[in-house]
Amino acid sequence: WAYARHTGGTFVFRIEDTDTSRDSEQSYHDLLDSLLSSLRIGGSVALALILAGSIGSVFALAKLGKSFSIMPEARTLRTTGPYALARHPLYVAEMLSIAGTAMLYLQPWGAILAVGVGILQTIRSIFEEQILTEQFSEYADYKKRVKRFGFI
Repeated sequence: WAYARHTGGTFVFRIEDTDTSRDSEQSYHDLLDSLLSSLRIGGSVALALILAGSIGSVFALAKLGKSFSIMPEARTLRTTGPYALARHPLYVAEMLSIAGTAMLYLQPWGAILAVGVGILQTIRSIFEEQILTEQFSEYADYKKRVKRFGFI
């Protein structure tokens, strides 16, 4: 829908009920109204979360620069920019994007994925902080000033 709107195209959504006794013009309009209503309410919030998470990821990664690694390493201690607001802003941004995706689809698997990612990111952050504490003496003061995820 967003791509079609952006490019001036048409969004086609096919609704077909296999039970012809239930299938009517009114049932089609009722179903379409309910879908569009949920998209207007939840979809806007979901897309805002996905966008905020994506932008936040770009900023966090830009600040990390060459310090970014897949496996936790203590290359450089970053405490400015987004790292002045949260010790793990990249994880916060990723969780926002995943929460938005879960909200967009409104499926149980989405909620399970979002919770699972939150748990795994928390575990990873604990492991990373052990490495950073060992490597940088100033990390203890940084931990006192800045919360892990900005709000927790």
